[in-house]
Amino acid sequence: MKILRVLAPDADEALARSVRDAVQSFNRGLDIRLRFLSIGVEDSELRVDDPESAAERVGAQVATDRPSVVLVQGDDTSALAAVTMAARSTAVVVHLCAGVRTGPRADSARAIDRLSGVLLAVGVDALAALEAEGLGARTTPLRPGTDIGHQVIKALRAARLARGGDSTC
Repeated sequence: MKILRVLAPDADEALARSVRDAVQSFNRGLDIRLRFLSIGVEDSELRVDDPESAAERVGAQVATDRPSVVLVQGDDTSALAAVTMAARSTAVVVHLCAGVRTGPRADSARAIDRLSGVLLAVGVDALAALEAEGLGARTTPLRPGTDIGHQVIKALRAARLARGGDSTC
């Protein structure tokens, strides 16, 4: 499975590190026979700083790497531009920390959630907001206080399989 992680300027660095660590842990935990078959998670990270270049850079990265999953973290206009481009690809678009409806980024967060195929939400307020907007069927709750990185990897694999991806990883 190829994952492109897109981090907007407002992305939570600790959460991004947790996901990156979970990918590395998953790959280390594979049986040696599976490693020879190149089964695992290929992970690349793209930081987007402004909406003008975000769509262009995500489009180029998706065309080059052909990821099966694009994981977007952040709710600002850079993240919105990235999701808009990623949604045009064949990748499963996943929004991490979906359902945030407070503050100046509430409108862009709502648009990102509507464009994303899978929503990963942390907390009862986020889940309630997504349910109220009719997005509950695409939402996977993440349990705070546990290893969210590993929960994200499991959710990405499940989303990819549900979309018709192969089951080899």
